[in-house]
Amino acid sequence: MTNEHDDHDELARLLPDPAIRDLSAHRHRQIQEFLMTEFQPEARPVRRPRRRFALVTASVLAAAAVAVGAATGGFGLLAGGDGTAPDTAATQQYPDETPAARTFRLAAQYAAAQPWTDPRPDQWLYIKSSGSNPGPMAESKGMSKEGTDEVWLRADGVQMAAYNELHGKIEAWDQDNEYPFLSTLPTDPQQLLDALLAKLEQGADGAEDVQSPVGEDNPGLGRYVLSILDNNLLPPDVTSALWQAAALIPGAVVEGPTEIEGREVLTLGFVEDGWWSHQVLVDPATHEYVGFREIAVADGTYEESDISMKKGEVESIFFRDASGVVDGFGLTP
Repeated sequence: MTNEHDDHDELARLLPDPAIRDLSAHRHRQIQEFLMTEFQPEARPVRRPRRRFALVTASVLAAAAVAVGAATGGFGLLAGGDGTAPDTAATQQYPDETPAARTFRLAAQYAAAQPWTDPRPDQWLYIKSSGSNPGPMAESKGMSKEGTDEVWLRADGVQMAAYNELHGKIEAWDQDNEYPFLSTLPTDPQQLLDALLAKLEQGADGAEDVQSPVGEDNPGLGRYVLSILDNNLLPPDVTSALWQAAALIPGAVVEGPTEIEGREVLTLGFVEDGWWSHQVLVDPATHEYVGFREIAVADGTYEESDISMKKGEVESIFFRDASGVVDGFGLTP
């Protein structure tokens, strides 16, 4: 392991998600990686899984702050039609709204309207997703092609749990899952971005070039925000603010509605290095978050390896099946 990779690990420890793209932002790979290293005696030394976010260096943070400050403000919540065309009221209030900005706005509106009761510290957040890892990076790491991901996060932030195929049961381990930090993020979108940037800056202090490059439109920062939505179940006001915060980051691309694995969705994401995109999948009628996809939008090669992908090739795709608050790991809503 090189010193650069050691830097990746140390910075990932400080953040709610790990740094590099060579593993999916989704927990399915994270859990597999943990179980392979934690419970197999012959495996390499234990390295606990960490959710992967984009880490940005100080120079990128400065550029991001400028870009966010220059972005259009006044991100209100307004009812918006069927998901394919803006209604008259929205057009009048947001005459220059892009399709991506509209999708962010309506997703924020949907999130804000959901019921919620804050979990007790001893309760668990449950998230179940199913999908596949058909891409070459997953194959190179020996990850299963298809699967169902069930994960439990203790609300006090100190543990995670998942099914261990080696032992045939659900097991918990000590892990800072960052729920206390994420669930108390500011609900003002600009302040939320400031808090995330401060967190990133704290982690990146003293490090050198610890992530794949982030373009001037800051797609890595956009992926950071979208990955939080992928990997967590958070209070509605925070979830809504995350959608609104993502809208402040330039460069988002929305497409659809399109059918993916038999389900009609909008795809919304940021393109990195001109070819790779981490996308959230959104219901076109309700604008509910329903899953994520990692896809090559052009031919490209991962900078962290010699693995290449062709345009249209999917690295991973997962749909969220269920989520909720439960009294113990192993329980479901």
